[in-house]
Amino acid sequence: MSLDTPLFIPSDLRRDRLYEQITDKIREIIATKRLRPGSRLPSERELAKQLGVNRTTVRHALYILQQQGLIEVKPGAGSRLISMTPSVLGEAIERYFLFGDCSHRELLTVRELLEPETAALAAVHATPQDLDRLRARVDEIEASFAVGDFVRCAAADAAFHSELAVAAKNRLLMAFMAGIRQVMNAWLKTQVETMSRESGMHGHRQVYTAVAARDAQRARELMRAHLVLARSYLLDMAGDGEADAERSG
Repeated sequence: MSLDTPLFIPSDLRRDRLYEQITDKIREIIATKRLRPGSRLPSERELAKQLGVNRTTVRHALYILQQQGLIEVKPGAGSRLISMTPSVLGEAIERYFLFGDCSHRELLTVRELLEPETAALAAVHATPQDLDRLRARVDEIEASFAVGDFVRCAAADAAFHSELAVAAKNRLLMAFMAGIRQVMNAWLKTQVETMSRESGMHGHRQVYTAVAARDAQRARELMRAHLVLARSYLLDMAGDGEADAERSG
C-alpha cells in the first residue's frame, strides 16, 4: 500500500483511550492483509496527521504494538511490521501459560482436544523427512528412558509432540505446540520416572507406527489413549482426594 494513501480517518476514533483504539485499528489492518510483513508504517507525524491526534498518543500506541511483538521500531528508520513466525506466537503462548496462572490440568484438557486430530493430520500429510524425525524422537525417548536419563527423555517426549504438529502441516498447531513445549518438558520430568516402558514410553512408538502407516483413525485413537494415560498420572500426582473427585465428576 502506498504511504500516500491514508490508513485511518479521524472519525474512526472516539476521544477516550485513543492509543488503544489506534492499536486496534493497526491490528485490524494487519488482519485484513492491507499491510504485509516488512511493510513500513507511516511516520509518527503522518499517523498523527491522519488520525487527528497528537504524536504522544501515536507513540504510546506504537510502543504497545512493539511490546506485543507486532512491529519493530528503529530510531531514524520508523516502524515496520514484523513477520509473525510460529515461534513468535509460541513464545506468547508459553508466557501466557507461565504468567496466566494456568494449570497442567487445563493444559492437558487442551491437548486432549487438539493432539488426537494432530496425529491424524500427521498421518495424512507427513513427508518422509517428517517421519524420519518422528522415528528419531521415538528412538531417543526409549533409549534415554532405558538408561535412566529422564531429563533427556522428557525433552525428547515434548519434542515428539511438537514434531507431530510440524508433520500435520498446520501452522497454528505448530505455534501452539511450540508454545507449550517447554511447559510440557518441565512437567514430563516430574512424571517420566514413574512411567513404565509398556505404558507411557511405548505409546509414542505406537502413534509413530500408525502415522507412518498413513492410518489416520488409528493414529487418532492411539494418541487419545496416550493422553488418557497422561491424565491418570496427573490425577495420581494431584492426590487421591482430588483424583477421585474428578473421576466421579
